[in-house]
Amino acid sequence: KRLSLNEYCILCANIKIFLRTLFFRTKDDHNLAFTARKTEKMLKELPNYY
Repeated sequence: KRLSLNEYCILCANIKIFLRTLFFRTKDDHNLAFTARKTEKMLKELPNYY
């Protein structure tokens, strides 16, 4: 099934919110610094996907 434009926009917004939440929860934890850097990179690249 293909997503409607509205469903697609909602999906993209949910992905962006998830990545931002993950970034802010991991950025201050030294054990998760790699995850925070990867998440930040994904957030910057997200507009390339839609």
